[in-house]
Amino acid sequence: MDPPSTPYDPPLGNDAIRLFQLTSSPEGCIQLNLKRFSLSSEHTELPPFLATSYVWGQLPTHPADMPSIMLNGTRTPILESAHGLFRAMLSPRNRAAFPPGTTWWWMDCVCINQADDAERSAQVPLMSTIYRRAARTII
Repeated sequence: MDPPSTPYDPPLGNDAIRLFQLTSSPEGCIQLNLKRFSLSSEHTELPPFLATSYVWGQLPTHPADMPSIMLNGTRTPILESAHGLFRAMLSPRNRAAFPPGTTWWWMDCVCINQADDAERSAQVPLMSTIYRRAARTII
């Protein structure tokens, strides 16, 4: 029997990364749609994207205390600092600069499967390339 799919299926290859587009439902739930891209652009053209840098902050004692987002349709806990950044991205002040559903983003806590040690280990060496390839980095 196949294991259940996750928002991170399929797994990343050696030169692949995930980017996301941010949307918000009428209920105000933050939704992110992940898509896999090749850094070498041999298979899929890497679109212009914005990279984010933020503070991880204090991890709660219980995952149930973390805010959540919808990641490829799956409710997923997220760091409070990242959740605050998503709220800022969706604020009326920023909607003109970053229209939801049109801007591609990269954020390590979302684009890298943090529960997969092998994926994290493979992605960390790519981070300098990811930040260099970003159209802009938002701190």
